[in-house]
Amino acid sequence: MARKATFRKGKYLPLDFLARTAQVSETAILAAAKICGVVQIGRQLWFARGVTVDFVEEAQLAHRAEQAAAQRGHRAASAR
Repeated sequence: MARKATFRKGKYLPLDFLARTAQVSETAILAAAKICGVVQIGRQLWFARGVTVDFVEEAQLAHRAEQAAAQRGHRAASAR
């Protein structure tokens, strides 16, 4: 017997929309989602109680960490 598909109440937002709105990469959005316990469904994220300030702050921190890692990699490559 097939399981009945259920629809979760809450906000469903596409990854690319969140990345453009927060001005961060999709990778940073996914990292913040894992930290904040947001559910990923395909290319969308499901927020039970809407997008929180904690989620946005985590996305910005992840983006800064990505930038710092890229800068360290660039400096290491140019030093060789």
